[in-house]
Amino acid sequence: MRSLRELYIRSAVQTVGAVAVILGGIGWITGWRYGHGLVTLGLAVYLCSAVTRRVGKGWHTVSAFHDSKQAAKSYREGRLEESAEHIASQVGHVRQLAFIDPEQTRYAGHALIAQWTVLTKLGRHDDALVVAEEAVAVCRIVDAGRPQLVRALELVECSLSEFPDRPVGHEADELLALRTERADEANRTQARSLEIVAERHLERSEYDAARPLLEEVVRIHRHLASGNKLLTALTELGHCLTQLNEHDLARASYAEALRGAVDPDDVLGFQLNLAGSLRELQRYDQSVLLDEAVVATLRADHQSDDRHEKSLERLTWALGLLGDDLRDMHRLDEALAAYEDALAVHRAADHPRGVEAALPPVIRTLRALGRPEEARPLEDELSGLRRVS
Repeated sequence: MRSLRELYIRSAVQTVGAVAVILGGIGWITGWRYGHGLVTLGLAVYLCSAVTRRVGKGWHTVSAFHDSKQAAKSYREGRLEESAEHIASQVGHVRQLAFIDPEQTRYAGHALIAQWTVLTKLGRHDDALVVAEEAVAVCRIVDAGRPQLVRALELVECSLSEFPDRPVGHEADELLALRTERADEANRTQARSLEIVAERHLERSEYDAARPLLEEVVRIHRHLASGNKLLTALTELGHCLTQLNEHDLARASYAEALRGAVDPDDVLGFQLNLAGSLRELQRYDQSVLLDEAVVATLRADHQSDDRHEKSLERLTWALGLLGDDLRDMHRLDEALAAYEDALAVHRAADHPRGVEAALPPVIRTLRALGRPEEARPLEDELSGLRRVS
């Protein structure tokens, strides 16, 4: 209360000095003979108050530092009562500093935590609880980072544990939330560090070294439910496993990514990745289902007004994949339909190079079906296109 009263008095004195300067200046200009004197008096009052403030700030700073050193020395020598007195004096000076300059409040948290430690050692748990609650209040208003607030909340809970009859306060829930948040931040930082190292291994084709790092990144993001970051990590892990010929594990990684995808472009990419893994595992019946879903999506895009700039290439490429998978299942009639569909799309777009690329699988499939008479005109067309090329 004394510090607050001194603050009000100092502010009032500075205000009086400023008003005296203004009124004296007006009187001086208008010819009032006491105007100059009033200006001088006002400046003296204002400057005296400011100098007093600076002197007080310096005094309390030096005193707080001295008390801190003495408290630490007494604590090391086991003179806890004496240490408690010095720390109490230090806290008092820090409070005075906070009233003089609010920015100095950031030092109060450390002083209060030190005071709590000594009071707890002395078994003065009632006093320690009051100090811990003040430390929490200070740490809430000071932008000194969450670790100090977490520490202050821990002190409150530790002091409350000395009083079994008292109910646990809301600080316990806040402490748990802050601890969880800090742990999540640490996990995110660790995941980013692992990703950086894994990327370097992947650039050098060191897939065996990158694999455990990517697996840990996936585990972290799965725990954090990181959304897009988890999908990215699963994709990178799937690519790495594919390079290691671990296609079944890659399939599982791509499948998990597909289950969590929401964006249409992400869904399309994960479908293609998963289909690739299934193809490597010769599970053509499953890859065909994904191929058909991809073709349906790309066909709709190709027929829309705002289609992708490479919609033609994407659709015909997907039709080729579908045809290849059907051919590997010996479903040649259906494979021919997919190849002919791709050829028709190229013809409709008047794309000679595309037609030239789409003709060979149609010709091969017709011959495999025993229909050479249908293949001959297409072979002649292909020869003509190659001559032009």
